[in-house]
Amino acid sequence: MKNVIQSLIARKLAPVVLVFALLPVALRAQDTPAAPARDVIDESVIAAEIKRRYPHIELNGKHDIRAVRDPETEDERHTYTVDMIDVVRIWINTGQGAILEKILDAALDDHKDHAVLEFISGYFAFNFPLGLGKNVKNVEQHYRKALKIVEEREQDYAAARTQLALYLVAAGKASEAREQIDLAAARAPNYGEALLLQASVYLSLVKNPEKATAICKQFLALNPEDERQYDKGVQLLREASVQFNNEYESFLNSAYASDIKGVRRARIAVRLAELLIERKEFEKAMELGREALASFEPEQAPLLRMLALGKMAAGAGQLAAKADEEKRAEDAAQFEQQVEVYLREMVELDLKYLTLTDPEKGVAPNSGLFKLTQLLVKRGRAKDAVDVLMDYDKRSVLLTPMQRSNLRFEISDVRSKADLMSVDIWNQMTDEELVIAWTRLKFEVNAACLAGKKLPKLADKEAFEFFLQKAKSLNRKLAETALWCAAGAARALEEKEYVAKVQAVLKEHLGKDDAINLNPTKRESEKTNFIMACITVATVAFPGKDGSVLILDYLDKLAETEGFDTKNENIKDVLPTAMASIHSASGLDEKFKPTRDDKANREGYLAWSKRVREALDNPVEEKPAENKPAENQSAEKQPAIEENKNQ
Repeated sequence: MKNVIQSLIARKLAPVVLVFALLPVALRAQDTPAAPARDVIDESVIAAEIKRRYPHIELNGKHDIRAVRDPETEDERHTYTVDMIDVVRIWINTGQGAILEKILDAALDDHKDHAVLEFISGYFAFNFPLGLGKNVKNVEQHYRKALKIVEEREQDYAAARTQLALYLVAAGKASEAREQIDLAAARAPNYGEALLLQASVYLSLVKNPEKATAICKQFLALNPEDERQYDKGVQLLREASVQFNNEYESFLNSAYASDIKGVRRARIAVRLAELLIERKEFEKAMELGREALASFEPEQAPLLRMLALGKMAAGAGQLAAKADEEKRAEDAAQFEQQVEVYLREMVELDLKYLTLTDPEKGVAPNSGLFKLTQLLVKRGRAKDAVDVLMDYDKRSVLLTPMQRSNLRFEISDVRSKADLMSVDIWNQMTDEELVIAWTRLKFEVNAACLAGKKLPKLADKEAFEFFLQKAKSLNRKLAETALWCAAGAARALEEKEYVAKVQAVLKEHLGKDDAINLNPTKRESEKTNFIMACITVATVAFPGKDGSVLILDYLDKLAETEGFDTKNENIKDVLPTAMASIHSASGLDEKFKPTRDDKANREGYLAWSKRVREALDNPVEEKPAENKPAENQSAEKQPAIEENKNQ
């Protein structure tokens, strides 16, 4: 199980960065360039989402980041600081970190001895940019200054101590972190964040699960209103109690038997269902799951509902597998249908509530979506999976660029499995994403070519033209992958003009001066690898005379210009390897296999090339006396074919 202290740190260090701008009225943000039409985000939707997630925040009122307050009393300062943490998260999560950095720098110049401003600056420095980046040297300085300011007023600052402890943990200062978090928890025994971090420190750093368990119980006894915090406490108790007296299950049973109701009871029921699934008591788990789902409305706790639906889907899937083993086909089909129903509801919840999800909430967008599409593909319903994905892409407006990228890759992959080309999706992907999306196709094409087969799903003229366009790219990885896909499409289309187009692009790549005149300043290893990839595409995808002559034309030029005389070991490896590939792919008998002398120098290679060309042009003109008997010749050819298959 993931270490809780790492999870807490990751939550602080990895806010979801959204590149859309928050509405100008709320944050007075600078204008940003317009996004592509399908990615335009309605600012009113963003405003509504922020209002839903942070109903207590008044961005233009008491929580205005340009007018940070410094309450006199300790309790007021604590409440205000906790709210301002959410404000900083909003700025960072909506892509406004750079603007906030300038605002805070200016405010610090204008205000001295401002405890809350020092705290906010420390929190911001710890969380922006992503990870412990350029501002990290200022984190501890800001927090300690905030503490010093309030100590001079004979007060304490539990939130500052807690965040300082979190920073010290990340900085590897375990003993100092423990000292600070103990002080914070003692000073503010009802501060959930402090207790959670204190339990994590005792569990993961101090290695005292008994103490960690006691702290978790202390936290849960507070009965925090924040369901997210409550769930963290329950999860932390599980991790701690596994190492000490295993009190987790007894806590759940006790809580479930109490008079708790609504969302809190549903949360306990889901946790108990999780334990039952682990014990393979699926029927009981499903019963608890149904009770949990019936006890609250989706808008009350959409993340909890998604978690419950996920457990129900897992339980129903296990029951379906069990029924299938016991030859109860009707029951298996019924349970499988339940899995699909639960996953589809997860997708709807995702679209309605979770497309601006904080990582700290623990449920990523698309979690139900990809499970559903994988299930549909497994059942042979890949086209239905494509429809689900396309609908999600159309309706989801608040995905981050990375989430959108992952979604479009999934669409491309599933469409490929459904024998549907994805030109409309490919047009929205970066070169790097296309390489990933087409890699599986590349291997399929390679295997089909070696087996002398075609891939019917590639017989798409629009897809072929897209492959061919990308095959001309200066990005060698993309060009190589696209060349394979274009070659596969050309073979599937079964028209000479398509084969000729691919061969023309190959010839263009192989004839480029920068691909031949390699030198140490031109990343020769990468280029040499690309040359060999082109050679492999030509000889394997277009076996026989056409592919072989194409490569011979290039190798002759290579031998005449640099080839054998270069000190570049990479380029020296190209000729002999390509010679063997040509011999294997052309179907020539052993007499034309390159010898050691052929590979040793330029003259030997050129003589070999001439013999091969003549044999390819005039296969019937070979002297009978020099040929082996037909049955022996067939046996001689077989190793070449096997060699080709092993390339």
